[in-house]
Amino acid sequence: CSDLLASGATVISAQAIITLPDVASNLQEELLVQTLAGIESALIEQGAHLIGGHTLESRSEAPVPPSMGIEVGLSVNGSILAEYSSWQKGGLQLGDVLLLSRPIGMGVLFAAAMRGEASSEQYDEVINQISKSQHLLIEKLQSLQKSNENSSVVHACTDITGFGLLGHLGEMISASKRSLKSRGLNDLLRVILHLEKLPVFSGAIPLIEAGFFSTLAPANRASLSMLQSPQDGRPSVETSLGGIKKGSLRHQAFLELLVDPQTCGPLLIACERTIADELVSEGCWSEIGEVLD
Repeated sequence: CSDLLASGATVISAQAIITLPDVASNLQEELLVQTLAGIESALIEQGAHLIGGHTLESRSEAPVPPSMGIEVGLSVNGSILAEYSSWQKGGLQLGDVLLLSRPIGMGVLFAAAMRGEASSEQYDEVINQISKSQHLLIEKLQSLQKSNENSSVVHACTDITGFGLLGHLGEMISASKRSLKSRGLNDLLRVILHLEKLPVFSGAIPLIEAGFFSTLAPANRASLSMLQSPQDGRPSVETSLGGIKKGSLRHQAFLELLVDPQTCGPLLIACERTIADELVSEGCWSEIGEVLD
């Protein structure tokens, strides 16, 4: 659903392929009913429905508990109304403000929870956030678009998932530079990220400082090269430290946060200042940076 929302689409339906463990038929039926109910509950709040699918039975020995043997694949469908255009990653413009829709840091919290080192309060905070659909945010942006017919409210958008904030921001910057270059325009875009303004789940930074990180984090650290100056110019992304001391343990923790993988993570949008101020004033979006030349 997040992939569709990040393109400005409304989720309308889904189909499922579900593989059940090889257990007694009455237990299979219960597992199937509960799985379908869970999927449907996430769709209904968005005005969408599960409209069909297919069920398979595993040939592997069932794990304990058997619910761990359920495999689910989904094809989620959405639509964009004729009066709207889809949002792309590659639409960054000079002067844009970057907004994030929810906190980050869930990767390290999940990693710590698996080792019994995250508190139940910290874990519940993450679950409560990522269990909430972000479709209402899209509806708000679409309503703003109706009152701004002469300009696009959202210049660029993506959702932050497995590659972390920096990795997905890098995709946005690369796509924007390609788009500008193809139109013969100056593609010397750079982004300033304000580390102290990043919305972060409570406990994430101390857990990083204590040495916890997700299994995907090491591979994601390649994105940190974006913060380094190439031989022929400036880095694509610069960080504003605020009160964070450069080179300190806290600074290193925030760099690690930038590559922390997210599950059902926030939306990242780029928009002009007036739109950003209105969205931030409503309390959900957080301003984390801007686009400069």
